[in-house]
Order: sequence, then structure tokens, then C-alpha cells
Amino acid sequence: MVGRAVTRQGDDPVAIAQRALAALDDGREGEMLPAVEAAAMRIGDNPLLWQCTGLLHRALGDLGPAIAAFTRAARLAPADAKIAQGHAQVELEAGQDAVAAFERARALNPGDGSVHLGLAAARFATGDAAGAIGELDRLLLQNPGWIEGHASLARLRWMMGERETAMASYARALAAQPRDPALWRALILALVEGERHAEALAAIGRARALLGDSPFFDANAAAMLSETGDVAGADTLFARVADSDDETLAVRRVRHLLRNERLDAALPLIDRWTVRPGATMIWPYASIAWRLAGDTRWDWLEAHRGGD
Repeated sequence: MVGRAVTRQGDDPVAIAQRALAALDDGREGEMLPAVEAAAMRIGDNPLLWQCTGLLHRALGDLGPAIAAFTRAARLAPADAKIAQGHAQVELEAGQDAVAAFERARALNPGDGSVHLGLAAARFATGDAAGAIGELDRLLLQNPGWIEGHASLARLRWMMGERETAMASYARALAAQPRDPALWRALILALVEGERHAEALAAIGRARALLGDSPFFDANAAAMLSETGDVAGADTLFARVADSDDETLAVRRVRHLLRNERLDAALPLIDRWTVRPGATMIWPYASIAWRLAGDTRWDWLEAHRGGD
């Protein structure tokens, strides 16, 4: 049989696939791809190996070969929902019309929210924003606790200039489930990220009235008060969460201190975070603070960044 005559003794598709997935996790896609692709071609009719080949190509940004690999995998395993979704996703990322591919994936796994989000993105990419928005809205009527769906719908409405209705699905869901903390958190984060400061503060106030105080409410209210110029109010709330291990909160507090010319207070907080592995968001503010303070670490940092 074509494609099977040159298989090597010991070829184990599952073991090869496991090594491919480990390479994806470790950032070794380029190192692993030749062996996986060669095994897929030797064995010929194993959809798992063609799926892994597609995933490795996709991770490397080689979308043409990724589509070809997923097309072959889908032909070999037309009922595999994950292969169908991967096929649709690479078509979308390559700028192709992926609506039909996502519809096939949805038919295979109608309960997977990520497939519905992909279909909405595919519709939006083809210019059918109204269809994408309408379908997500209908799904959220059926499942008001679907946080990712609310976030995607709000973004789509915002991009289409529907500012007044962007958060409407959150409001509708909270009217039905007013004590759902996950919904309140999602709404508040959406408002904060959208820089809708007054609305975020109002939402935090309503959430506190129903759910009580929490560090999450304090942290986000502090950031919003700082953005609106209420320095004293922000100081009070930042003090309540001063021991937090959240880097985003640390960045917001440093921004607040630098904005209000309190360099001496910002520097110890920056020093506390720059020694932490993986703390990447603080470095731009460290550069600003060290330059303002005349700290020689600014020269080191700029040299390390190549002067950009």
C-alpha cells in the first residue's frame, strides 16, 4: 500500500505525537518538525501525525504547509472534532474564508465554546459582523454564564462602534444572575480594559453591594480612581492590597505613584518586582523610574535592551 511500504520498524504514532506536543510546549517546534513530518509521510495514513505536523507548522508561522497537513488529517479522520477545529483555525489565521470549516467543526462538537468563538471570528473576517454578533448574542441567551462569549461579543460590538451596547450581554446575564461573582469580575475587567473608568467604578460599587468587599474590587477601583484623578481615594485602596502578588496590580500602583511624582515610593516597589522571575510588565516602569532617579541601572537596562 502506498505510504506504508517505507515505514520503519518501531514507528509508534502515539509516541511520536507525544514528543511533538512536548516540543510545542517547550518551543522546540523547528527541531521536532522534520522527524514528525517524515514519520507522517512514511506511515501515510495516520491522521494524528498529520495533525501534529500541522500544529508544528502553525507554531512556526508556516500556514500554507499547516493547512496542507490539516487537510490531509481531516480527509483521513473526517469525524475528528479537534482536527476539524485545527483545520478551520489555520485557514482563519491564513486569511482564508474559514466559515465553512468552522461550521463543520461545530457540527462535530456543538458544545465547544472555542469553536463558536472561532466561527464568530471567521464570520467577522469575511465582513459578516452582524452575523457574528447575532449568533454570539443568541448563544449567550442560552448560556449566560459563558464568560469568553461575553468578552468576545463585547469586543466585536466595540470594534463595530456599538459603544452603548458593547456590555449589554453582561447586563442581561447579571439581571438574571445578580450574585454571580465570575460575571461581575468579567464585566469589571472588560470596562477596565476598555478604559471606561466611571462605568467600571459604578460596576464595582454595585458588585460590592451584592457580594461584599474583596481585594479584586479594591485593586480595580484603586486603578480607576487613579485614572480619574482621585489620588487620595486611590492611595487608600492601593494600601489595602499592598501585599498582593499580582504583577498587574503592582504595575498599576507604580503608574499611580509615578504619575503623582512620588518617585521615592515607587522605587522600592519596582525593586521588589524586578528581582522576580517572569515579571516582565514592570521593566518599562523601572526604566522610567531609574532614569528619573539618576540610577545607574538605567544605563545597564538600556544597554541590555539594545538602546531601543
